[in-house]
Amino acid sequence: MASSQRPVAGHRLRDTIQTKLQSEQLQKRKQQAGNALKKVGSQLQKINLGKLIDQMETDQSLADSLEKLNERMKEEVERQEIRREAEAKSMEVIQDHLEVFLQERPEATYEDWIEDLHPENAHQGKLFHDIQEIDARFYVMESDHRRLWNETMQKIEDNEHRIVQPRSQIWGKVQQQNQSHQVDLLSDGGDEISANNILGDLKVPTKMSDDTETETVDFFAPVNSGYSDSIFGDVKNKHQDESEDLIKF
Repeated sequence: MASSQRPVAGHRLRDTIQTKLQSEQLQKRKQQAGNALKKVGSQLQKINLGKLIDQMETDQSLADSLEKLNERMKEEVERQEIRREAEAKSMEVIQDHLEVFLQERPEATYEDWIEDLHPENAHQGKLFHDIQEIDARFYVMESDHRRLWNETMQKIEDNEHRIVQPRSQIWGKVQQQNQSHQVDLLSDGGDEISANNILGDLKVPTKMSDDTETETVDFFAPVNSGYSDSIFGDVKNKHQDESEDLIKF
């Protein structure tokens, strides 16, 4: 009886020891897993904190850039406002000068006015030394001087012929428009057009007889429609029997 109870007690003790060992191993594994999770969490926290710091630095850099941009925009607005005020004052002075100038010299040309207003921009003519020429910038399409002159001429009756056409523009070249049929012999421009565009076909007799034969002759001259004075007058083509064509200058 006593011998039979001993194996049973030994089995129980062994089972108890195994259960305790398993419990301790499980607890140890849980601790190891917890420590591993803590390490991972700590690393993740460090990564998130680094990202947050980088984002804050980026936001601060963006804020600084926006502040600088805003300051520059304010400065540019102020400069533009000062520029507009200065241009307005300048145009008032130029307009007043033009009105007084035309009262004193009602038959003056655009070139005369510019020479009087800006004598530093007038120079001796290339073809006729006694005629002053002005800077080519006063003939560009965007010229305020040319615009003021033309607006004033349009207000005066029978002064359409004194309107100054643009010779060029700041970006690119203006197509020449010879509305007033004027030829500028003072210009150094290289553009040439046929005189037939102004006068029509000019018929020159080659044989004087009852059956007069004619041939078309093109006359070429450098043309610039911006020059306000007509140097080359109207040419009339009159053909009569047994007579030569008459050209008037």
